[in-house]
Amino acid sequence: KPARESREASIILGRRLIGLCSSIMPTEKAEHLAVAFRNADTHHAIAFGYLSALLEFDEEHAVAAFLHQTFSALVSAAQRLMPIGQNQAVAAFWLMKEELVNVANESRSRDYRTVGSFMPLMEVASMRHPRLETRLFLS
Repeated sequence: KPARESREASIILGRRLIGLCSSIMPTEKAEHLAVAFRNADTHHAIAFGYLSALLEFDEEHAVAAFLHQTFSALVSAAQRLMPIGQNQAVAAFWLMKEELVNVANESRSRDYRTVGSFMPLMEVASMRHPRLETRLFLS
C-alpha cells in the first residue's frame, strides 16, 4: 500500500480486529495472538487470514467472509459518497452475490505468487487526499 493513509488505515483495522478477537477468544488463543502480533504492523487482510486459521475456519468460508466484508465496506463508502439509499445498497449486495461466489471459487486456482493489484489512479488519489481542501473521509 504505497499511500500512507491507506497503509495506516489497513494497519489500524488489523490491530482493531486482533484486539476485538483477543477480548472474546479463549485465553490460550488470545495469548497466542498477543505473541504473534507483538510490535507488528498487522494489515487487516493478514490479521483476518491469521485469525481465520487460528479459529480453524475452512478456507472456503474464510475467503467468502473476507470478500463479503470487503464488498460491504465498499458499498458503505458508496452510500456516503453518492446518492445511494439502503434499498439500492441491499440490491447491490444481492446482484453481486453470485459474482462474489465466483471470485471466491476462482481464487482457489490462482498461484499466490502471481496475484497482484495495479491501481495507480487510486493510489495517486489516496496520496492527494490529505491535501484536499475538503476531505471525503476521515482517514
